[in-house]
Amino acid sequence: MKPINNARIKQAGIYLARAKRQQDIANRNTNKLFEFLEACGLDDLEKFGTDAENSSNLKEAICCYIDYGEYSEEGLLAEIGTALEMMDEQRA
Repeated sequence: MKPINNARIKQAGIYLARAKRQQDIANRNTNKLFEFLEACGLDDLEKFGTDAENSSNLKEAICCYIDYGEYSEEGLLAEIGTALEMMDEQRA
């Protein structure tokens, strides 16, 4: 394969590599979020409803917020709080 000499292609490669690194970071943070919620007792987010559009459960709503910016951080945090309260009541 010939080396890439075109400056535009090199710049595209820089942006591509940067985007991949940032996506890897985002994936790790998403995994950390779900691991944290699981450690808090929310191991089945799919059983909790949501008011988010295009999502039928809390897990989908979180993923849609992260991936597409749908819904709101405030709405998700309120729903996570409600789910945590429900789990605490079940344990009591």
